[in-house]
Amino acid sequence: GGLLLLLLGGGALLGLLLRSRRRLQASEAALRRANATQQQLMHIIGHDLRGPVAMFQQITPLLQAAVAPAASADADDLVRALDSSAQQLGALVDNLFDWARMQGGQLRYAPQRLRAATAVLSVGQLYEPVARRKGVALELVADEHLLVWADLDLLTTVLRNLLANAIKFTPAGGRVRLAAESTADAGVAFSVADTGGGMSAAALAAVFGAGPVASVPGTAGEPGTGLGLRLCQHFAGLLGTKLHAEAPATGGMRFWLLLPKFAVAG
Repeated sequence: GGLLLLLLGGGALLGLLLRSRRRLQASEAALRRANATQQQLMHIIGHDLRGPVAMFQQITPLLQAAVAPAASADADDLVRALDSSAQQLGALVDNLFDWARMQGGQLRYAPQRLRAATAVLSVGQLYEPVARRKGVALELVADEHLLVWADLDLLTTVLRNLLANAIKFTPAGGRVRLAAESTADAGVAFSVADTGGGMSAAALAAVFGAGPVASVPGTAGEPGTGLGLRLCQHFAGLLGTKLHAEAPATGGMRFWLLLPKFAVAG
C-alpha cells in the first residue's frame, strides 16, 4: 500500500511538472510573439510613418514661402494651418516612437558638451509657426556662450514636449517662455513657462504618478496622446535629473529641470 501511494504521488508530481513545463513553453512563445510585434511596431513608426511625416514637415514651410507673396488671405491661412498640423503630427509620431523605444529598453544616454542655446533655438524654431498660428507670443531665452553637459536628443525631446504642451494649453493672446539660464550652484535651468489655465493638484499627481495619463485637448481643440509629460519625466531621469513643476500665483504653469554646466578648463 505504501508503495502504491508513493507511485501515485510520484505520478501526480510528474503530471504537475509536465503541465508547468507546457505553460512555461507557451509563455515563452507568447513573449517571443510580443517582442516580434513590438519590433514591427517600432519599424512602422520609426520608418514607414516617421519618414513621410518628416517630409511633410519639411515641405509645408517651403510651400508657405512659395505662395506667401502672391497668395490670397484664405490661401495663406490654409498653408499656415497645414504647416501647423504637420508640426503637431510630427510631434505625435515622435512621441509614439520614443515611447516604443522606452518600452523596449533601447534608449541610451550619450552626454556631450553642447550649447544650451542650440537646444532652445532648435525647439523654439520648430514650434514658432504653431505658436504664431494660434496667436501665442513665444519668447526664447538662452545665453549663446552657456555650455551644458547633456544628451542632446533626450534634452530636446523633453523641451519639445514641454513647449508643445505650453502652447497647447495657452489661449490666443497668451505667452510662452522657453529659457536656459545659469543657476547659483553651477547648473543650467531649462524651463518652459506659460500663461495658460494651469493644472490642478490632481492632474499634476497623475503626471508624476505611475498610472496612465489621460489625453486632454488643448484650448483650440488640439489632440494629444497623453504621453508627453510622462516621457519628459522618464527622459529627465535618464539625463540624471528630475522634472519639476509649479503653478505660479500669477497663473499658468512652469516646468523645469536642472543640468550640470560644462566649465571650460583654465
